[in-house]
Amino acid sequence: MTVMAKYAVFCLQTLICVLAFTLVCALEGSDPQEVTARPGEDVTLPCRAPSGYSITQLEWSRTDLKAEDGYVFFYRNKRPQENYQHPSFQGRVKLRDPEMKGGDVSVTLTNISLKDSGTYECQILISSPERIDIRQLTDLTVNSSDGKILEGTNGAGGKPNGEKPGVYPGLVIGLSVFGALLLVVIVVSLVVYCKGVTWQKSCRHPVGEAAHKPH
Repeated sequence: MTVMAKYAVFCLQTLICVLAFTLVCALEGSDPQEVTARPGEDVTLPCRAPSGYSITQLEWSRTDLKAEDGYVFFYRNKRPQENYQHPSFQGRVKLRDPEMKGGDVSVTLTNISLKDSGTYECQILISSPERIDIRQLTDLTVNSSDGKILEGTNGAGGKPNGEKPGVYPGLVIGLSVFGALLLVVIVVSLVVYCKGVTWQKSCRHPVGEAAHKPH
């Protein structure tokens, strides 16, 4: 492998790492999703991973609960692990899409109560050449049956089924940046490759001329 080829590979590897890091930062840097519902309803807590990746582990937790007490939802080895769940969530949480198509790792929390209000964190571990750890937050507000908001919650609104309307802003930003940087990778790789070919030709050409010069 020539020096220019090695340099091209190094540039490509570096830019791929930058792509992954930028995507993760964009996803983590987004504002929490806001969800609201009434006691007794089922509510969806949204979370999405980049599509096309193999999810190694999925952890749903609540920020005010201790990790050693258990998770809201825990997924590993291609199936939910109920023995890791907090007692108050056992039998009440399931994946919205068990096949997680398109990176959909949202969960449905059934028969909610006022005690379910809080901030939920979705943590996704992805298998790839580099380990990727993505975290997203969701604020759940449970209104009392008379319409009053439980003290200590922010009263954020959403769809009747509990999910905030619109798209996932962090994911949109991340994918947009990912696309832009991918274009940079392609352009830089082509430029480096073309320069390498030109450099090799220029190095070989004088040798060829010298060999055919009359003595």
